[in-house]
Amino acid sequence: MTLTCHLSENALDHVRFDEVSKRWNPTGDHIAINLPIKKAGWYSLDGQLQVHSKQHSLMLMTDNGVCIMLPLTRKGLLVDVFYLPANVQRVWLQLEGQKLSVAHCTITVSAIGAVKRLWRMARRVALTYVRQPAAQRRIATLHWYSLCAGLEPCYRKVSQLRQWSAEIPYSRWQELNEHDTPAQHRRARRLLQKQQNIVVVVYGDNSIAQSYWQSSVNSVFVQQWTSASVQVLLPAGIDALDSLPETVQITTADRLKNLPSNTALLLLRAGAILSPRALAWWRIMANSETFSYSDHDYFTTERCLPQFKPDWSLELLRSTHYIGDVVGVSAGLLAKSGWLEADWQQCTAGQHLVLRLAEQLLPAQQPEHISAVLWHDLLAPGGPSPEPVQQHLNRLNIRAEARTARDNTVWVDYALSATPLVSIIIPTRDMLHLLAPCVNSVLEQTQYPAFEIVIVDNQSTCPDTLAYMQQLSTDPRVTILRYDQPFNYAAINNYAVEQAAGELICLLNNDTEVITPQWLGQMVGVQLQSNVGAVGARLLYSNRTVQHAGDAVGPGGCADHMHSGIDEHDAGYMRRAVATQELSAVTAACLLTPKALFQQLNGLNARQLAVAFNDVDYCLRVREAGKRVVYTPHAQLYHHESVSRGKDDTDEKVRRTRAEADYMRQRWAHIMQHDPFYNPNLNYARPDFTLGREQRVKAPWQR
Repeated sequence: MTLTCHLSENALDHVRFDEVSKRWNPTGDHIAINLPIKKAGWYSLDGQLQVHSKQHSLMLMTDNGVCIMLPLTRKGLLVDVFYLPANVQRVWLQLEGQKLSVAHCTITVSAIGAVKRLWRMARRVALTYVRQPAAQRRIATLHWYSLCAGLEPCYRKVSQLRQWSAEIPYSRWQELNEHDTPAQHRRARRLLQKQQNIVVVVYGDNSIAQSYWQSSVNSVFVQQWTSASVQVLLPAGIDALDSLPETVQITTADRLKNLPSNTALLLLRAGAILSPRALAWWRIMANSETFSYSDHDYFTTERCLPQFKPDWSLELLRSTHYIGDVVGVSAGLLAKSGWLEADWQQCTAGQHLVLRLAEQLLPAQQPEHISAVLWHDLLAPGGPSPEPVQQHLNRLNIRAEARTARDNTVWVDYALSATPLVSIIIPTRDMLHLLAPCVNSVLEQTQYPAFEIVIVDNQSTCPDTLAYMQQLSTDPRVTILRYDQPFNYAAINNYAVEQAAGELICLLNNDTEVITPQWLGQMVGVQLQSNVGAVGARLLYSNRTVQHAGDAVGPGGCADHMHSGIDEHDAGYMRRAVATQELSAVTAACLLTPKALFQQLNGLNARQLAVAFNDVDYCLRVREAGKRVVYTPHAQLYHHESVSRGKDDTDEKVRRTRAEADYMRQRWAHIMQHDPFYNPNLNYARPDFTLGREQRVKAPWQR
């Protein structure tokens, strides 16, 4: 689809194009905006272009071949300068992406003098060099001597760090991350001399074709730097396999149970093939106390669909079987799990395997995650089955029902063993048009029986708002508190928690509205599970795109929402937008936590984080205390993000936001470098699950 938006033809020196959203809401893969300028010279381009699309790029183009990639930031900010050569008849902005939808467009093009042009270009180069970390500067090949090539080429390099970049191809990622030098080869061999051998056990059910069994076995014999013995665990219905190497042994469950307990095993499901470096990596990482898993991809005519997984998440395992069917484990732990009794012959053997292994872990243990693609799946992607999850829950005596949910996920619906009182805290200052729909939706739609609403009035003056709160005060479920101090989101909530009667606290923004009546019951059900310290909900914008499906800490520079802006029907990367899972943080726009824990951790940080990031900081302290932070997609609300407190559009607000972000980066520097629930192979410029443009994971022999 192509949509051309014409600007007014007056004044070549200054043109402005405002609020295209009032006239168009285009959806397609290509949008062009004509700029009626033809005179040669330097121009500034300023404005905002808010686009709903997972990936998009903006270019300035002319009919004589000029093409400049413009740095459109994630928030849609456009600030740039460009040179227009002579003899140009047409100039336009070309926006490209998938399923584009323009929400707002304000663009100003002005002729610019030499002094102002040089100042803007030099300022961006200098600030970028000072503020950007060395790793990001390397991406843009920005060095101290870059200015030797000229200010304009250096300016264009710097602009790469601002723009919403298109995803690199997976083939390019492989070139960046899977190459070893001869020196690294030698180091790998030295490391392997100190490690025990490993036994590869190929397993599967009788529905898998013989060719897949043979491919899996053969992949063991093309490993770099190391070798392994191979045993094939054949299910009933397969008597033998043709064309197997003589060294391959057909084994039984009983033989595997009798192996020495410290024997390192690699369980390889038929139809999965090992990458050339897999056995070396698994041998070096072998751990008899737990099990290990790696990232993987799929193989058709070429490698595709890389599955870059988070670190250990029990809830995500139950929802999606994200670990897959290839794991490293000791013979002792495998025998202890009970998988060799009967589960190994089923078509869901891999799912049974990892669930049973998870049950053997001590509370303080977790599997080893190798953030590298060490196997390739020849079988088509599939989804988990609820039956293994239900059996797993029954073995743990957890009252819950595992059922098939949307997008090939499993919904674990936890039964409410109790219905503790929940205090729903809603801070507000005026904003009746937001407060009333929020409170009314909670009162009218919430099915959970035991809750109170605590509205904290922070200096409201609107007569209609005050009258509405006076009316609400007659409802026994509603309490109105007055907080007559300057706005401090953290302090307001801390004050309200002290007055709240509930055993559980639900922090809720006044710009939210209930979508699913079972929202609170679902959150309480998760909260009552073992060792859960906080629970977050799935939040949608008014246009039903995703606003929040959990937070990543580090990608984006500090903390940011994952899957923000995707369509509500989009399952997200590895179906994670619609799967229950542990995360580093969730937003306090809707956050459930025990009052006792909230008080134990001294609540939200009202001193350094008065407005922003206090919810992320709280979640990180919850995890620091050994508790889990869980996101559930089965509690859904609308969220009109930050409408009530406004935008950070003044110098004071900008300084405050910068100070809060700086505090977070210092306090949580170790998490910023590696969020355990966001794979380091993915883009760390923002948590959009695109492929990373630099090598962040090194093999043991590369360190």
